Amino acid sequence: MNQAAVNQALEQLLSAYGWREEEEALVARSYGAVTLALAKEVYAFALNYPVNWQTTTLADALAALRLALQVKYPFLTPDRVQQLGNHFAYSWK
Repeated sequence: MNQAAVNQALEQLLSAYGWREEEEALVARSYGAVTLALAKEVYAFALNYPVNWQTTTLADALAALRLALQVKYPFLTPDRVQQLGNHFAYSWK
């Protein structure tokens, strides 16, 4: 699999506020079903990152999430890691 394609797919699928479900079919045609599935996996990992909010600040949670994304998915670009962190933060508002 072309790991750069995952970054491109995520760029296409992530809006400023959420996931562009209407883009999934186009991403699947352009990059393949496996790439779409991995993009969804990465997004779910970011949004569902476990945090104990009684002991963790948002800044600390974001730093931990970004590190976890870089470790689990080292092919993600810094822009995608930042964008996924933003989505995580917005989901906890």
